[in-house]
Amino acid sequence: MTWPTISLPKDPELEEKYFHELEEDIIQIEKEAGLLEKNAPFRKYEKEYFKEIGNSATPVKASRVIEAASSADIVYLGDYHFSPECQDVQLAVLDAMAAKSAKDGRPLHLAVEFFAEPYQDAVDEYLAGKLTPGQLAHRTNFDEEMGVNFESYVRLLDYARDHGIAVHATEYSRDDRKGKDLYARDEHAANSIVNLFDNDEVERPRVAVVYGTYHTSPGHLPKQVDRRLDEPTRNVSIISSAPDIYWSLAYSMPGEDLEAARVKEDVFYVPEVSETEHSERYLNNLDACQL
Repeated sequence: MTWPTISLPKDPELEEKYFHELEEDIIQIEKEAGLLEKNAPFRKYEKEYFKEIGNSATPVKASRVIEAASSADIVYLGDYHFSPECQDVQLAVLDAMAAKSAKDGRPLHLAVEFFAEPYQDAVDEYLAGKLTPGQLAHRTNFDEEMGVNFESYVRLLDYARDHGIAVHATEYSRDDRKGKDLYARDEHAANSIVNLFDNDEVERPRVAVVYGTYHTSPGHLPKQVDRRLDEPTRNVSIISSAPDIYWSLAYSMPGEDLEAARVKEDVFYVPEVSETEHSERYLNNLDACQL
């Protein structure tokens, strides 16, 4: 499996200046479109995420992340929706979890945000080989529900199909999301994930959760899952966006390669592309953003 290794900027001061210009452009566009008030709850949620993640981390090898994920009960894989490179990280982690499950017999499940819950039947039919990717996109109303990165998400489904991993669509549909903030969406997803632990399987399951990276900080979706489980689980969160950490590392090791960084116990930052690239992609896909 390919692990995305980035090179930190050789001139972090110059690139950080450009990064902040991009962020200002995003705010200005949202302001001109009258979205600042609408997006205020999202920005609050985002602020909580960044506060919890902090601004420092220790560089580590990808193998350290894989080792932690292989030992976890639930791995929260933070997805940056406009970055197909995120699926490289997710596939590498899923592969390690599948290898561990093959050894110890614990069933492995994959819970995803990118398909809405009402379309579970279509997901199951695709996994059973009854639908083509194009038919799956149509049946799940993907262009309206998610709108980006379909081909890369299908890579996860194909891996799950080939390795006998059950896939669970856990997000509200677009219509059902109306009037619901990100906290309500966390609660909804948490109920679906907890249901995987309330079945009749002899061995306790192992679960990989692919959700937008802001959901995957310990105080958001993982907290809601923990509150609902009767027994404690070991969780690992792998986040994909942390600008303050990125710039801290860039200034301390300019021009060097980075595979991952340990934020705190069982929380890792894996930037599949630079934070500047994140902002460029976000700016170029504002119409597709579901804030």
